[in-house]
Amino acid sequence: MKYNTQEVAALQPDYLGFIFYDKSKRDFEGLEIPNLPKHIKKVGVFVDADLAFAKAKIEKYQLDIIQLHGNESPAYIKELKRTLSSGEGWGEEIWKVFSIKDAFDFSKLTPYEGIVDAFLFDTKGKEKGGNGYTFDWSVLQKYPSQTPFILSGGIGLKTVEQLKEILATELPIIAIDVNSKFETAPGKKNVRELKTFINALNNTKIQDTSAKAEDSYIQEVDINTTAEEQFYFYITTNTYNKVLYTGFTINLKKRIEEHKTKIFKGSYTARYNLDKLVYFETFKTVSEARSREKQVKKWNREWKINLVQDMNPDWKNLEWML
Repeated sequence: MKYNTQEVAALQPDYLGFIFYDKSKRDFEGLEIPNLPKHIKKVGVFVDADLAFAKAKIEKYQLDIIQLHGNESPAYIKELKRTLSSGEGWGEEIWKVFSIKDAFDFSKLTPYEGIVDAFLFDTKGKEKGGNGYTFDWSVLQKYPSQTPFILSGGIGLKTVEQLKEILATELPIIAIDVNSKFETAPGKKNVRELKTFINALNNTKIQDTSAKAEDSYIQEVDINTTAEEQFYFYITTNTYNKVLYTGFTINLKKRIEEHKTKIFKGSYTARYNLDKLVYFETFKTVSEARSREKQVKKWNREWKINLVQDMNPDWKNLEWML
């Protein structure tokens, strides 16, 4: 099997994925990962793997993110964390995959809340990923969680307009997962088409977009921005300053207006009227803004309050500054 890892890495992805599943056509067993730029995180994809096997691969390849694509339970994930913490330390993120077709019971996510760092929603099909067709994305309108997720399943050049629409919502999508639609052979990507895809998405300023290819080598490709563009990490609250929301976006003025008009009816910000901007920071890249949002989201309420008060002691609405 031939891989074009370095060609894909030249697109400056945030993540590159490597499959460790012997039933996959893209199984990476026995191969070596070439030297990669430090900013690229290595994602290991496992399917109901034995804990010792997973630990060996994670440590050998110095994987940064563990993507679980099988029927792994919360208990399995907790045990995996304990197993890894007894080795070279624990710093890996965990993404748990769930497959969707025409409907999904989001209560299945509840046991995993606080245990995993992100969910990945893929199309239910014969294969464990890479089936080549999309699921009904309207299902995600009922997504009840603040846990970020990766959108996957049959994404290609023909889905660009649909992607622009869903990425303009409040859904906490942190990456787009592209795979089989950009392959010339299992594990080998068509770099020219990937560039076309990225450029097509660049034509619209969207909330936070990355292209990501699972089961192979691209796991996330940050969309390039022009010099005058900037990304935002922000905090909103309600009239009484009782509930806080953290987010990141490329167009903060537009995002606040969307919070106010409640375009996503069932969202957390709509339910609690979180449309008062009380804090924001600016960044040059989406990765920096997203990292800051992720950092602050883990803070307790007191720390977040102190962050706001240091900049905005009277908790005034800062929308006028945009």
